[in-house]
Amino acid sequence: MEALRVRFRLASPLAFWPQKAPSPLMLDGILGYVAMRLEGRAKTPAEIVAPIVPDLPLERLGNSGETQYYAASAAFVPETAQRYADAIVRSGTWAKTMRYAGFNMLHNTNNTWTRSYCEALDLLAAKYVDFYCRGDGTRIIRLVSAFTDMGLGLGSKRHIGYGRVRGVSVDPAAEDLSVWRPDGFPSRPVPVAGIEPKDLPVAVTGFRPPYWHADSQALCYVPPESQWTGFSLERAARDFGAFLADYKPEESKNEGKRRKKTA
Repeated sequence: MEALRVRFRLASPLAFWPQKAPSPLMLDGILGYVAMRLEGRAKTPAEIVAPIVPDLPLERLGNSGETQYYAASAAFVPETAQRYADAIVRSGTWAKTMRYAGFNMLHNTNNTWTRSYCEALDLLAAKYVDFYCRGDGTRIIRLVSAFTDMGLGLGSKRHIGYGRVRGVSVDPAAEDLSVWRPDGFPSRPVPVAGIEPKDLPVAVTGFRPPYWHADSQALCYVPPESQWTGFSLERAARDFGAFLADYKPEESKNEGKRRKKTA
């Protein structure tokens, strides 16, 4: 197993759905989805009873069984990334289709509960996102090649063009950030059970794929949100300070007239 950096070069912003708490992009989740697709599997109701943990070319850590996880980080967003809000128009035309199918439903996109509406999105504009892992580089390259061949993307709203990927590269990592960061914070969710207690933020969250399944969730030490969203109070304070330093209030027309009269 070798320490690797997997870089996804982006062609469009990443989208996050603000109506629920955001969760980080996870490398083992991405590779696990590709592996399941290659095996002809998909997310089905049958998996809700007994989740299938994909066998990935990544180092396994933690206690065997219930709290075992992969040495693969959450996304690292570059310092130059910009986060902003946007909205898309959602149409209520699905109700029209239901009416044609025999259901007695009103359809009016101007008012009532079938009206069109704007759905808010949190967008992250970045040239790339990085992931770190320990694993078999040759097999990982095969999986990311399949990812691009399938035309897959990252984040939410991929079907309308967000999170498009121009290419993926796998290179030796200058520093192993697959599980822990130099500042002592985890770079991915790490189950609390089975390791020495630490004074770090915790949350009940997924720690291995499939992340959406209840059996894959536990109390974990979690990575800083600034790592995978690009937002932090320190950066916000720094940007606001730079704005104030360059700010020059414009003189209003009325104030200009008063100055001329007093002169």
